Amino acid sequence: MTAGPNDGLMSPSGAERAGLLVVRAWTEDGTPSLRARIAYTTDVTRGVQVEKLAATPDEVETAVRMWLAALLTPTG
Repeated sequence: MTAGPNDGLMSPSGAERAGLLVVRAWTEDGTPSLRARIAYTTDVTRGVQVEKLAATPDEVETAVRMWLAALLTPTG
């Protein structure tokens, strides 16, 4: 197996910023209806900052994209 560019240890060039996102998704009563609870933070030292509920894959994707955008926004 060949190592890829994202394998191994990462060496950040500056101050590291760490976030965390957890998605818990399930269906109810055997139906294809989606339910999801999304919890995230853009600063793991502060604990969970945002909790959202979602009922569609698009809502889950939107929450993940919002979290990534917030994580990538420079802090002042």
